[in-house]
Amino acid sequence: MPQPFRFRSLQGLISSARARGFGGPTLGLALLGFLALLATSGVSLWTANALSDHSAAVEHARDVRRALDQTEHRIVDAVAAERGYLLTGQESFLRAERESRLELLDDFEAVRTLLRDEPDQLRRLEGTRPLIEEGMTMTEQVVRDARDGRFVQAVEVLRSGRGASLVQEIQQRFDEIDQVARDNLRERERAANRARQANLWFSTLGSILIVLVAGLAIFQFSRNFKAIMRAHDELDEVNLGLERAVAERTEDLVLANREVERARDRAEAMLREVNHRVGNSLQLVSSFITLQRRSINDERAREAFSATQARIEAVSRVHRQLYTSDDMSQVELDAYLTSLVDELRQSLCSGERACALSVEAERLKTTTDRTVAVGVLVAELVTNAVKYAYPDSDGEIRIRLKREAEGRARLTVEDDGIGVSEAKDTPKGTGLGKTIIAAMARDLRTEVAYVYGPKGLSASLVFDL
Repeated sequence: MPQPFRFRSLQGLISSARARGFGGPTLGLALLGFLALLATSGVSLWTANALSDHSAAVEHARDVRRALDQTEHRIVDAVAAERGYLLTGQESFLRAERESRLELLDDFEAVRTLLRDEPDQLRRLEGTRPLIEEGMTMTEQVVRDARDGRFVQAVEVLRSGRGASLVQEIQQRFDEIDQVARDNLRERERAANRARQANLWFSTLGSILIVLVAGLAIFQFSRNFKAIMRAHDELDEVNLGLERAVAERTEDLVLANREVERARDRAEAMLREVNHRVGNSLQLVSSFITLQRRSINDERAREAFSATQARIEAVSRVHRQLYTSDDMSQVELDAYLTSLVDELRQSLCSGERACALSVEAERLKTTTDRTVAVGVLVAELVTNAVKYAYPDSDGEIRIRLKREAEGRARLTVEDDGIGVSEAKDTPKGTGLGKTIIAAMARDLRTEVAYVYGPKGLSASLVFDL
């Protein structure tokens, strides 16, 4: 029949241990191992708290960044709706502008709620309120002027550039708030790393002491089978604890890798958003040029506006294609040239001037910078051909892109127009187009070769992909 459990005094436990062959050094080492276990447990709890604080700081920083991004989106949406209403007069843009302003206030209050326990950050955020209010007041004034027919006043407000400077300053201040949040997050991460290191040292020391105690226990209980089994059980428990610690650390590493992947995905999303915004801004500038060109009667001025619009479209098209692409470092030249020529056909071959543009391009890829240079070159060469090749009749302008050996490509723009014999007698234009062509060719580390004939002109260049 098993004996009932009875509490013993410390002196009784020591006497019982000595009776079983445990001397003073053994008992001291066992007590030291017990203290090491307590210290290891305390350090583990401290480490867990530090990791919990770091996790909360990561979540808080992500929430602050998300709220700041949402507020910036509302500002950009309000400005875009304002310009859309100014350009088209559609009531849908007016409603979108009003909704964006109302949602902006809610988003701003959401950021304030997140920063309520951070006085310095809250003070930085409050510093942006006058800028936001000024920008929204300016947007309301532009919409009001456009709605009341005062388009000149509305355009003057846009041309002042104050709205763009306000948006840029707000973004800079939001970036400062985000940077402070990131600095705080890094400090929490350093504290968590120190806690992990301390936990590692204490765990190692505790493990060493525990192993020593276990060894002495095995030696002392070698004549007692039950005692040996108990020692084995203790060692098994220690091993299980170590395995759990390894599993927990492995899980921490997996979580850290997932966080890095999420940060990378977010950076790619932000880069797509930047390309989207740049493309939209350039498209807006192109629309302004179209409006201005329609109000000008001077033919040379209209041609200059058309050429400028073609250059802007060449750059805008790159950013719009990057926004929908999975690869942010390279652009598909064939798709880019096809879409660019479609834009040029709409802007150059409409109205009184008729022309035919055709594209024959192999599937090639190159960097973003080279794509911009190629696009500007094509825009300039096509513009020149439209203006000068067929002064008295309609004709075709052909754009060809073919692969050359050793990672190079050949671009050709040709027409069947009047040729150089009739065009060389009277220089036309300001020479700006020729300067731009030479500059873009230098960027591609090549030169444009012209083939003159009695009928037609061919311009070609070979460049590295």
